[in-house]
Amino acid sequence: MDLIYLAAPYSDSDDKVIEDRMAKICKVDSLLMQRGNLVFSPLLKHFVRPYGNLPGDWEYWQDFCKATLPKCQIVYVLSIDGWQKSTGVQAEIKLAELLKIPTFLIDEQGHIITKL
Repeated sequence: MDLIYLAAPYSDSDDKVIEDRMAKICKVDSLLMQRGNLVFSPLLKHFVRPYGNLPGDWEYWQDFCKATLPKCQIVYVLSIDGWQKSTGVQAEIKLAELLKIPTFLIDEQGHIITKL
């Protein structure tokens, strides 16, 4: 079974935007898992951050993402506000492209919109 890497925008100056994004990420992750998929999203580290006062920016997390993305066979990018401007999401898409990992844009119901 393929391991899916779920990418989505995260950072924002407004904590409410981050919390909204996290709710959407968790919902889609859960929907995909309910359908029998294996899903990994580095953004779920959001729940670990407060325990170590870890930063939430791409600069800090890029090494983690660069180490885990190659272990996945598919990349899904969640089509929520900010995905096209997100430094992290764009870097993840470029890495997947470099590694020839199929990458798809998905909606909030976990359905494929298009291949990227």
